[in-house]
Amino acid sequence: MIAVSGERERAWIYTIAFLIAFAAAVVLGIDAVRRREQRLSMLPTTRLGWWVIALMAVSALLQPIGTSLQFVAPIFSYGPLIGFALALAAVVAGMLSIVRGGERSAVVLVLTAFPAAFLLYFFIGEAVFPH
Repeated sequence: MIAVSGERERAWIYTIAFLIAFAAAVVLGIDAVRRREQRLSMLPTTRLGWWVIALMAVSALLQPIGTSLQFVAPIFSYGPLIGFALALAAVVAGMLSIVRGGERSAVVLVLTAFPAAFLLYFFIGEAVFPH
């Protein structure tokens, strides 16, 4: 086992290891799709796939709008929180559409994989490196 002295160095090692693992998972996912001889489409083919795109779009709009308008009216201060909840709902809907619905849209795969990887990175990082 390698001993790393500083907190910052351990965080960098964790980040690099996570990125390597994520890249390996992407390569394995692409290989699994190719082995089944399935084709990736660009646009969603299921209703749930379209919901993923809509939820992510609204989430992406609520984040900056809520942050910039929170000084105009207090109700806008909840915009980033609602946007985060919608992004989480989009990840869950994306996973369901891929696993149950057989969704093979590149857009849905990306909109599901990257936020899910970010959430996983964040939660594992918080558990390993608590404040």
